[in-house]
Amino acid sequence: MDPSQDLLFDVIQSSDIDRLRTTLREICTAVPDAFSLACNKLLVQKGELKKAIDLDVHKETVVLARHEGEEGQADLSPEVTSESDYSDVSEEEHQEQRAGQKRKRAYTRQRHDMCKQCEKEYDVLNNERGCCSWHEGEVELDHESSEWYDWDEGAHGECDTAETREQFPDGFVWTCCGRKSAQEGCRKSVHRPDRAKRVRKGIAAHGIRLPHGSDVWLNE
Repeated sequence: MDPSQDLLFDVIQSSDIDRLRTTLREICTAVPDAFSLACNKLLVQKGELKKAIDLDVHKETVVLARHEGEEGQADLSPEVTSESDYSDVSEEEHQEQRAGQKRKRAYTRQRHDMCKQCEKEYDVLNNERGCCSWHEGEVELDHESSEWYDWDEGAHGECDTAETREQFPDGFVWTCCGRKSAQEGCRKSVHRPDRAKRVRKGIAAHGIRLPHGSDVWLNE
């Protein structure tokens, strides 16, 4: 491996996140191939989500959203609210393909979302049933836990703090199931997107220009 590559990877690992974002935007603006690669890694093409989603998973997502009322239903992407028409190629596109015409690839949304249930990032193209393990309750102090037998708040401070929750997970339980705070979630389902952590649509906010000659366009 080129020593410069080793050095670059070390710098990437240690650099400020804002600097890395700025550098990535500059590379994507200057190099069409890099722009296309970044789009493929970070965005979802038009119709791709419909092709990837399992119909049973879709139904489970809809049921969960409807159970939560209007706020839950707002989480559903227009791309997954229809149970039919899972093809991402229209008749017009078929005709253009047969004629040898090249279409620009349309991207409609980000590929990775933050789940509001387990609070982890997930790939929307690999959101299978049971892949999200979560608790619907809250973490509270377990007064009967052996972690606190010798605990003296006068000497050690309060039992229930952010630090003690991290250091002594067996001293806390979930209100929904009684499991220890670090144990696996008592509920399993598909991941649900946290709308508050989704990126804003459009590219103008970051001043990004598409590289000249790129065969990619963003669908706003």
